[in-house]
Amino acid sequence: MGQGRRSHGRWFDLAATVLIGLVVTGAALVPAATANSGETITIRGDVEVGGDRLPFFPVGFWVPDTGVVTTGRTDANGVFTLDVPITLDGYAYAGTTPDSDTAITASDGRLVVRGTIGAKAATPVVSPLYQGWDTATGRALAGGAKQLHFALQEAGRVGGTLPLPRSQVRAVQVRRLDGSVVQTPSVDGRGRWVSEPLVPGQYAVALVPRSPLLPVAVQVTVQADETVRAALPAPVTGAVVNGRVASDPGTDLSDLPVLLEQDDRIVARTTTDDSGGYRFTGLAAGDYSVEVGRYEASQDAADAAPVQVPIPGRTASSTPTPTATGATPTPSPQPSSRVLEPVEQVADAVRPSTTPVTVSEGLGEVAVTSDAVAAGRIGGVVSGADGSAVQVVVEDSSTGQVLRTVDTDAQGRYSVGGLQQGEQYTVWAVTRPSDPTQARMGSTDGLATAATRGVDVVIDRAAASLRGTVSGAAGGSVAVGDASLLTRSGAIDASGAYAVQGLVPGLFPAVVRVSGRLDSDRVAVGVTEAGQPQDLQRGPEAAEYQGWFISAGDGVPIVSGTATSGSGDVVEFGPRADDGIVRKTGLRPGTYTYDEDSFTGTVPALDGPWWFDAPQGAFVLNDGAKTDVGPVVLHVRAR
Repeated sequence: MGQGRRSHGRWFDLAATVLIGLVVTGAALVPAATANSGETITIRGDVEVGGDRLPFFPVGFWVPDTGVVTTGRTDANGVFTLDVPITLDGYAYAGTTPDSDTAITASDGRLVVRGTIGAKAATPVVSPLYQGWDTATGRALAGGAKQLHFALQEAGRVGGTLPLPRSQVRAVQVRRLDGSVVQTPSVDGRGRWVSEPLVPGQYAVALVPRSPLLPVAVQVTVQADETVRAALPAPVTGAVVNGRVASDPGTDLSDLPVLLEQDDRIVARTTTDDSGGYRFTGLAAGDYSVEVGRYEASQDAADAAPVQVPIPGRTASSTPTPTATGATPTPSPQPSSRVLEPVEQVADAVRPSTTPVTVSEGLGEVAVTSDAVAAGRIGGVVSGADGSAVQVVVEDSSTGQVLRTVDTDAQGRYSVGGLQQGEQYTVWAVTRPSDPTQARMGSTDGLATAATRGVDVVIDRAAASLRGTVSGAAGGSVAVGDASLLTRSGAIDASGAYAVQGLVPGLFPAVVRVSGRLDSDRVAVGVTEAGQPQDLQRGPEAAEYQGWFISAGDGVPIVSGTATSGSGDVVEFGPRADDGIVRKTGLRPGTYTYDEDSFTGTVPALDGPWWFDAPQGAFVLNDGAKTDVGPVVLHVRAR
């Protein structure tokens, strides 16, 4: 990401330099281009940096709703005039446009930070955001000043030298004080690095070393036209958790999944060695938990998690203004039904167990013993399949929910682990012919022990099916089961009737899919050998979200984050917004809450220290309806 921004910066500097070189020196006033017709007012002013006037520097008038309406440049003496439509409220600016991703312009050998002037009568130095002051017509700029004066700053940089060999470093990062990354400078062979140009202000410089070293960060104040040195301390070696799994004699303790968790977040994963040992390195002080025997539901989330770097001296966030939602929508009525959660994937050899671990401020090495109970097993032979493929299904005898499945081998043998020793289970065997109406099944009960054998199953009758109607449907399908365990599906005909074949009795999740609607929620259905009809509901019509993300009354061009419902559905915002307006379609109805952490990295400029505090509050999306939540207030923070 840092390299891409550096390349963009070099291209921008070159383009600006070439453009400036084409301007004829000595011109009296560079004429302005006005996008609107009608009555105008002439704005006059000058632009300086460090007490020196800036010749041929871009200026303009920008309106939040329509963008740039007038552009021009200063003359050879740094003076400008702009003809501005008299009825429009906006900002006079010098440098990049107020909604630009970058705030720095190359001019006359200098790197100059954008400035804006609005209605407030104050010294018009550098405004970090166009939202900083109220908009104004041409007459009301700077409180009605007849002459605008832009006193701009030059960009600065931050640099330093690595406190350890380059081979031990993953990255040096310039971050905002919310932890989001601005730049990732390159490091030379001698361990030296310098950032690309930055808007003056408060930043953090983070050193992300390779494990087992821990990340460190320092705060720096970037000064105009200076390269500030960041004195990074040498990282310390993180703690080591040396663990061992203890279980019954004879239990295979090799290759067990082990998860390290903190605050309900998986921070690392590994597997045990042949003796049941595991090891986590590079840990900071804090409270953790080690979970043995459970596989992570999705490794993608943990793999993509950013490196956590504590920013020293970071102040607490201000309390944002509650989100305005207008009239409170009424949630769509939902049929009451039991919902089955997906079954966790666990190891065959042991039952999942969790052990708390505390790493002290002294770090060092922590020894942990994770006591795990050996899992039970059931195995045997399936007969009567007549050459068809067979799936063995192990269910919880009390609930009928499928816990484990496995296919038989060529001789009809099966073996299922990961069960609770001493527990009675129902074992089903069901064939999978090409014609699902010809599927057959058989069942028996089995007690899981350390190595149960001889739980044989005879396939002797027709498989179970699920039938019924889907109200209001004239097509589509019904899917029954979990993809990782047992799943079957059937079509919905023109009358709304459906049939799912090849099942076994038990409790399964079912999902209805109908064209033009979202998938239904997972609801529990009880499949019996008698095949009592069960009617299902179509999924909801898609909902639509619209919000206006604003700061100090104006829409922001960039916003990124999520909101999550109680059912786990997610609305993703951004990263671009249309004058602050965000529209999202195809959403599931429900009550959603803004996820504050997800808005880290939402920034108005690629080279500045500012960020937005996350929005707070909740909103409700109705079945088949558009919900306009109105203005969503984002508060600008710089330190």
